[in-house]
Amino acid sequence: MNDARWLDEVFEDFLLDYRDAPVTLWSEADVAFRLATCLAKRFPGRVHMEFPIAQWTRADVDKTVDKRQFVDVVVTGEGLAGDDNIWSELPTHTHLLFAEVKWLPRGSGTRWRFDHIRKIEAVNRDAQRLARHLQLSRCLHAVVLVADHEGLFASEYQSLSWPTQVKLWIARPTRAEELPAGSP
Repeated sequence: MNDARWLDEVFEDFLLDYRDAPVTLWSEADVAFRLATCLAKRFPGRVHMEFPIAQWTRADVDKTVDKRQFVDVVVTGEGLAGDDNIWSELPTHTHLLFAEVKWLPRGSGTRWRFDHIRKIEAVNRDAQRLARHLQLSRCLHAVVLVADHEGLFASEYQSLSWPTQVKLWIARPTRAEELPAGSP
């Protein structure tokens, strides 16, 4: 499943769900849950949330670089046993997808802009961490999904240094953008 066309289909599924219910998104966790739900339709039993990057989950953890972190949504790769052997296989397993999620709610571009403008750099830090996960073969694909209700991220992201191997999805209640590799 190295072919990434399925990612485009998952994004379309997410967008259909997101556009139907933007008002019911009360937190970043809601956005991550909706993405996980879309992924679970395609990969039943293989989707996990808040996956820790720690010595017990990764054999290649470097404590100087891999500070306490969790990946918002993970799809395990094929072949990871669902039995007691999982604990010996997990630290060297290459996952299919790592996804990070950011939510910029209604008011983020206007009334509470000062609170949310710092999330733009946080999105970039997530992308840099995902690029490292790809480099270390912790996952085959990496995505940052930004649910950008008022367009704050879309209007401010141009100055970011985005890793080309990490996909960026921007979802808005009225439209969506998948930026090409090398963007922003």
